[in-house]
Amino acid sequence: MEVTNRQQVQRLGMRDRVYAPGRADATYQYGTAVPNYVPQPQQRPAPRVAPRPKRQARVQRRLSSAARVALMVTVALLGASALVVVMGYYTIAESYMQVNELNEQIDQAQTRIRALNIELEYSANIYDVQAAAQRLGMSYPAAEQYVRAGDVLPTRVAPLGVEEQPELPQAE
Repeated sequence: MEVTNRQQVQRLGMRDRVYAPGRADATYQYGTAVPNYVPQPQQRPAPRVAPRPKRQARVQRRLSSAARVALMVTVALLGASALVVVMGYYTIAESYMQVNELNEQIDQAQTRIRALNIELEYSANIYDVQAAAQRLGMSYPAAEQYVRAGDVLPTRVAPLGVEEQPELPQAE
């Protein structure tokens, strides 16, 4: 819609608008009342129904033997591929089950390690260990008891806690 004359719009003021002639050839002014419009219900014509054609008897096609064999082979291949997919999912599920069992065993081992570390912290201190060693008669090794790596071992070693035994004469 186009305004017909700018001077006419300015003269009428900002509230009023004048538009180019339309279907009703009337101007609309803002603020004027519009008569109550009651729409009339439209009556639609009854839909036309096309007559149905008469049903014809179905003609059954017979498949040739080659087509039947091809159809059976196709169904068998589809069944085999479905079986392969199901077996793949079974293998994956079984692997996940084994992984979950191993993770559970790892968690149990870590829990046991934590419990043993806590028990170790509370049970062993240096003073208790020294007192237990003294009660059992343990002491630091003497200088002649040390053996260095790479040294020749003595030919005769006395068992621990037993004094040296006299050598027995050998029969010649």
